[in-house]
Amino acid sequence: INLGNNNTVTLLELISSIESICGVNSKKIKLPEQPGDVRQTRADINKALNILDFSFQTDFLKGLKYFIEWKERH
Repeated sequence: INLGNNNTVTLLELISSIESICGVNSKKIKLPEQPGDVRQTRADINKALNILDFSFQTDFLKGLKYFIEWKERH
């Protein structure tokens, strides 16, 4: 069962969010799209909603912050 968030975030939004949380500013080099790159993805949480009555409770920024804090401890 896919447990995720069905909202999309662009790669640049992800990078910007990581920079903000970590207090850094990275150098970005834009390259051409690569074969097999996917323009947009999102989790289909319908099965989790129907079987488990599950829906995500943590928004993207808060979840990313929790993940980065966890990763720094391990």
